[in-house]
Amino acid sequence: MDNDNLDIRLKAIEYAVGRISVAICDGRSPAEFNQEIKSLVSLLSSGSLDPDNEAIVRQTVMILDPLGGDPWEPR
Repeated sequence: MDNDNLDIRLKAIEYAVGRISVAICDGRSPAEFNQEIKSLVSLLSSGSLDPDNEAIVRQTVMILDPLGGDPWEPR
C-alpha cells in the first residue's frame, strides 16, 4: 500500500471512531446510527466531494458498515 492509500485509510479510521464515539456518548439508537451511515452514502452519491474526501468517506462507510460492502457496488 502506498502512503496516499494509508493516509486515506487512517483518516477514515479516525473519522469512523469519532462517529462511533459521538453515537455512544449521545445515546443514539442503532437505527439512528444506521441512518447516519445512509446519510454518508447519500453524501457520496451527491458528487459534492473532492476526490480525496470522497475516498475518505467511502472508506469510512466501509468501516462503519462492514457487512454493507462497498457503497459503490450495487446491492
